[in-house]
Amino acid sequence: MHLPRHDDPLPSGVRVSPRNLLILVAFEGFASLAFEVIALRRIVPYVGSSITVTAPTIAIFLAALALGYFAASRVRENYERTVLRNFVIAALVGGCLLSEWGAALFFGLIPSPVIALPVYLIASMAPPAYFLAQTVPVLSNILGKARVGEAGGLALAWSTFGSVFGALGLSLVVMQHLGVSAAVLITALGLLVAAMWAALQMGQRRMLAFIALCALPIVGVNTLPRLGVADTAYADYAILPMPPPAGGKAPANAFMVNNQFASLLDSSEPPRRWPYLDYVAEQMRDVHRFVGRHVLVLGAGGFALSIGDERNAYTYVDIDPKIREIAENHFLGTPENPGTVRGRFIADDARNFVMRSTERFDAILVDAYSSHYSVPPQLVTVEFFRSLTPRLKPNGVIFINMILESSLQDAYPRNAIATVEAALGQCATHVVYPLQPLSNVVLTCRPRGDTAPTPRLYTDDLNAVDWDRTVQPR
Repeated sequence: MHLPRHDDPLPSGVRVSPRNLLILVAFEGFASLAFEVIALRRIVPYVGSSITVTAPTIAIFLAALALGYFAASRVRENYERTVLRNFVIAALVGGCLLSEWGAALFFGLIPSPVIALPVYLIASMAPPAYFLAQTVPVLSNILGKARVGEAGGLALAWSTFGSVFGALGLSLVVMQHLGVSAAVLITALGLLVAAMWAALQMGQRRMLAFIALCALPIVGVNTLPRLGVADTAYADYAILPMPPPAGGKAPANAFMVNNQFASLLDSSEPPRRWPYLDYVAEQMRDVHRFVGRHVLVLGAGGFALSIGDERNAYTYVDIDPKIREIAENHFLGTPENPGTVRGRFIADDARNFVMRSTERFDAILVDAYSSHYSVPPQLVTVEFFRSLTPRLKPNGVIFINMILESSLQDAYPRNAIATVEAALGQCATHVVYPLQPLSNVVLTCRPRGDTAPTPRLYTDDLNAVDWDRTVQPR
């Protein structure tokens, strides 16, 4: 690949060297992909991360790119100034509306997530994509190449390199270690720095003060007090004061993960938890008589299941490596006096851990939600539930917590339960809140090594109930 030199001749009226133009192109690629990655993460607390959410998000992003490319084909002059202007607009819109407060504003004002999602994406992600997309075709006009294809190909290559760095750098480095708000600031302020650098190259020093002023709202909205206690690459975390749980007198705190009630503890001794966790704990203590057993919990929540249980060992698996520190500092204790998780913690994807681990457990609790609206789809398949059996000791038990329509008559609860039972055999079903529209539903499964027979219906004409009950007991 031939890289332009600083001393290459410039087209008439152009002040930025071809090599510096390509640096701008690379930063455009970085910023456009960064804003898309940030948008995908920012909407998780409100609508989850299922394919029905990510696919429209990507479609809106691509549509904005296409419109930007078309608009760039109409630009016939002032190429550098057009790119400079677009960088500033993209930084302002993305830096403000992709902030935590920007997302909260849209999803708070629009009660329907189905409507709020496209409105928010069109307002926050689409404009930066539209304006940044114009960079490559506009600057291809002035890269000083003899062939249009050579200039366009070179610009696209640098833009794509920038996109690769943006996608990986933001998701694997910045979000992991600094959080989502830091990713927004780095991307938006980086665009403004690039715009100031371009303005200097163009001799437009009067623009510097205006561009610097544009940084104020971006910094301001992204440094406002947090809506919660932390945000990471995987989730927003908050602590919500709650009234005493049913039957209790002590006030409680809820551990919120992506706007979902992930765990609850009151200040009594021993503390009260969510009823579904108490149900699982009672099953292990009173029904299965667990003493000296090893329990695997997939989806850490607030690490509440092991509280008060000194008789058994616990292993928690959660995809977010920071959740333990956040829970200990803000839910189980305070930053000044952190609590302690009782049990081992492993930061890993639940399915990946199950597939790779050689350990076996006396009980497994599947309790992984990316938000109230979304279960990681790889954790609700027959293949995943079947993979739990090899991790179970003889006579072990699997508990699966799901949030379902409480009558269990809709398509999702019927299909979800059928999926579990196709993999693990017949399971006991406990609806925690039978009178509410949505409820925690705990499935208790004791899988056998053999394959369960296909059920058959008893009818007046062919009724084999006595035969099944006495001659062929399971």
